[in-house]
Amino acid sequence: MSSYTETSPLLENGGRHPDTDNLSFASRTASFLRGVGEPSWPESFKFFIFGTWFNILLVFIPLSFVSHYLNWDAGLRFLFSFMAIVPLAKVSTSLLVSLDT
Repeated sequence: MSSYTETSPLLENGGRHPDTDNLSFASRTASFLRGVGEPSWPESFKFFIFGTWFNILLVFIPLSFVSHYLNWDAGLRFLFSFMAIVPLAKVSTSLLVSLDT
């Protein structure tokens, strides 16, 4: 008969990891959510904006909204909206490809 009971820990160290014992809850959560070797949020944002020259056209998204709500000329609204669709199509395509793999 073994000396284990229902309340005995399953792991020898009681399920505690020695590297994370004295970290705050926010630090432990952040280290859990961020994988090893993954880029940080600023690095990801920088790559998203400056990854390709198409992403520079993302500036036309808020311009199309502003032109619509300020009732600018129809030609400008069309141009801003059209220029905003190009990077959004590229981003959605890369997103779907990354989800596929």
